[in-house]
This record gives sequence, structure tokens and C-alpha cells, in this order.
Amino acid sequence: MLRRVPRLQSHKRIFLSQNSNQLVVVVKGLACQVPTLFCTQKRAMELARAFAGEENESGKLAERYYGTRIDKRHFVVLKEGLDPDAAQFALYQDEEGRPLGSPPSTAERMVYYARHASALAVSVARKAMADANCPSEQVTQLITVSCTGFDSPGFEFDLIEQCALPRDVGRLHVGFMGCHGSFNAMRAAQAIARADREANVLIVSVELCSVHMQYGSRSEDIVANALFSDGAGACVISACEDGSEGKLVLEEFLSYVIPGSQGQMGWHIRDQGFVMDLKREIPKSIYRHLPGVLTDWLSQKCGMQIPQVGAWGIHPGGPRIVEAVLDCLELPEGAADVSFHVLKQFGNMSSATVFFMLDEMARRNLPRPWLMIGFGPGLSVEAVLIRE
Repeated sequence: MLRRVPRLQSHKRIFLSQNSNQLVVVVKGLACQVPTLFCTQKRAMELARAFAGEENESGKLAERYYGTRIDKRHFVVLKEGLDPDAAQFALYQDEEGRPLGSPPSTAERMVYYARHASALAVSVARKAMADANCPSEQVTQLITVSCTGFDSPGFEFDLIEQCALPRDVGRLHVGFMGCHGSFNAMRAAQAIARADREANVLIVSVELCSVHMQYGSRSEDIVANALFSDGAGACVISACEDGSEGKLVLEEFLSYVIPGSQGQMGWHIRDQGFVMDLKREIPKSIYRHLPGVLTDWLSQKCGMQIPQVGAWGIHPGGPRIVEAVLDCLELPEGAADVSFHVLKQFGNMSSATVFFMLDEMARRNLPRPWLMIGFGPGLSVEAVLIRE
């Protein structure tokens, strides 16, 4: 029996003070960024076999890597000057390409994160502000997102310094929430923009998953090593009068924790990096709970049904997760074209992936409304409905 979402009061419409035009919250600018260096998935598998001790389990490793549908991934841990088919890891291999005798410590990984996160953050933020035609001095709030590194002060200080953001910019960090972290950031930005029509909220997500590759043959480690990659995304969110054609309007958000799912997906800080837990029950939980949760939310909060969704942005946490969503909602296979395209070209960049999906959906000019959905630790569901 499906657990139904409790009925919630819909958000009241917010109006401009001097006229009857509705105030809506929109994505004014958007940008994506990946590290320059990348390697093919075939080469990533060869490297993983070298440092993960998989010489005698090559079939198992190949099944995991080729089953991801990924062609290539961008990593900050790759050595300079090597072709994608001959890539080597700097953090996990010595100068001769031999695997290090023991995995890097969490401290060593965090040094690597701090060294590389800021450059990606600054680059993608500048692009997003330019796309929004929003000068840096007009940014009123800065929301940063990451689950792959901790450093304080973090890359938000580099954004303030190098992007010339105001010294009194409001700051908020969405940390350790995993793949759906940018949904939470957009929801916070929507609330800020609804409360202050002059606000320009800059969201910057940076995820360097490659600094947390794990040694050994534990199933969850192999899956995580095979799926995750590095990337950054940013957007500028603000309020404007409704009727501005072409804008991505953030309509409604869903947040739901699936009951009894606490041990299904986890992200834990250990002595040798951050370690992922991914249980086989995840697709079953999605299949069991998502149809009822989504149907009730769409009906109660959005006044629509699943067939009225124009296009889908399913976070590509992995092929099995995307396929579970397709199956349980009885969507046509083409509904996941954007998800599989982003996965193929970039891998799973955790929270930054949302911006790559948004960018691809806009590039394809897909019919709206769009429904974007992602999953995170526990098993939790986050979604946003975007209209024009």
C-alpha cells in the first residue's frame, strides 16, 4: 500500500504592490563547467583495476563500468600531458604509474579538493552572471553547494574575492546532501527571491567526486568509482513579472523522505575519504513509493497530472535509478534522453549534474512544463516543476 503525501496548503500567489501582474521566480542565467582533463570509461576501468586490486575479477569490474552507459568522465585527479586513453591518476598513482601502497588519507584528499574547487567555482560563476546579464555587484545572496569537500573558509571566499561580489553578500552553504543538493539550493533561492523582489541569488555547485575513489572490491565502492565524476554548475535566480517569455520559472518544489529507507543510500566521512553506501533496494523503493508521492504532489500543489509533464529531467544517479523512474511512472523511454545524454558525456557529477540537465533541456527547447527529479541519502526525493 502506497503512503500518500499529506495534503499541504498551496503557496499563495505573490503580487507586485502597484499592479496586478504576478511575481514569479526565474532562472536568469545558467552555466556549466568541467575540468579540462578527462579519460575514457575504458581507461578509467583499467586504472581502477590497477589501484583497486581487481586483477582476478576483471569480468565483474567490466560489467560495472560498461553497464554505466558512460563514455568519458572529467577528473581533477588526472595527470597533465596524457591522452584520454592513456590517462593516469595523480592522487592514486606514483610518477611511474604504479598504484600507491595505501589509499590517500582524508586529509590528503581535502587538500586536493581545496586546491581545485575554487578555480571551477570562479569560472562557472562568472559565466552564469554573464549569461544572466547580472553584474557581480548586483548579487545579493550567494548559495554554495558541495558534498565532496570541507574547508573553511571555503570556495565562497574565493568567489567573493575573485568575482568581486559585495562584501556584505548573504551566504548560505548546502553541504553533504548529495545528488539533490542543488534542488535544495534552488528552493532556498526561490524563497529569498519571493521575499525580496530586488534579490539576485547566485548558486554555485562544485563536486570533485574523483578525490574519493576507493580501493578494494566492495561492491558499493566499485559502483561509485565507475559512476561519479567532477563538474560545476551555477545559476542566477531572481524575481520578475510573469509574462517574460523564455524564462525558466521555478514553480513548485517537492521534498519527501521515503519511510524505512535510512540505510539504503549513505555518504560517510572515513579515514580514507568519503565512502558511499548504495543498496540494491533503491530501485525497489523508488518503484514502490514514487508514483503515489509524485501523483499526489502534482495534483495538490501543481494542479496537473503526470501525462501533462512536457519533459523530464531525471538525475542520472545511475542507469538503474533512471530506469526505475521510467518503469514505475510508465514513461516512454525517450523521457530519459536528457538523463542518459548527460550521463554518457559526463558521468554523475552529484549535485552539479542538475545544471547540466537544465542546460541540455534548454538547448533542446523541450516543451514545458519540465519536471526535474533527484534522489539523495536515506532515500529522499527532491523535485521541481519548471514552466515558461
